[in-house]
Amino acid sequence: MEHRRQIAGVAVALAAGATLFVGTGAASAAVCTSGAPSATTAYPPSQCSATASANVVAPGGSVTVAGSGFTPGHTVVVTLFPGGIRLGSATVSASGHVSVLVHLPSGLASGTYKISIFDSATGRQLLVQITVRPSGAGGGTVASALPRTGADGLVPLAAGGVALVIGAGGAVVLARRRRDSSDRPAA
Repeated sequence: MEHRRQIAGVAVALAAGATLFVGTGAASAAVCTSGAPSATTAYPPSQCSATASANVVAPGGSVTVAGSGFTPGHTVVVTLFPGGIRLGSATVSASGHVSVLVHLPSGLASGTYKISIFDSATGRQLLVQITVRPSGAGGGTVASALPRTGADGLVPLAAGGVALVIGAGGAVVLARRRRDSSDRPAA
């Protein structure tokens, strides 16, 4: 029942044109919603924010979503939209923060999704946008892949440059020897 209430609340809010979207990837500015969509209230950013540990995630991958500005001790539900797929739940800390590691379904199609962090007791909701893309697809950092930290072709390029300098130096030495030997009188 709680899950249906959450989906219905999001559908009504989106149909009414409410601003529910919060951030992209690691964005921290947020709009908290409380109760009905018409009661949207902006809270100070330091008290209300949502983030995701990666903005691009592979199907079946994991991402940590975090939010603040919730009521301490309440349970929040984390859901993926579109589709209303429940990803997990967590209890809000004494400081109003929550952080949840969620696993995306392995059969998820590529595209843009929103992850909702929703407190059904207060109606407060934060959304974070992510992009689902298979590992190895171009653009963005895929959460399940290691980050690229250097250029693979740098070593061969440097070795080629060193060989070129040595070759050019050898050519100069040979040219000087030839010139010096042609300047000497024949014995």
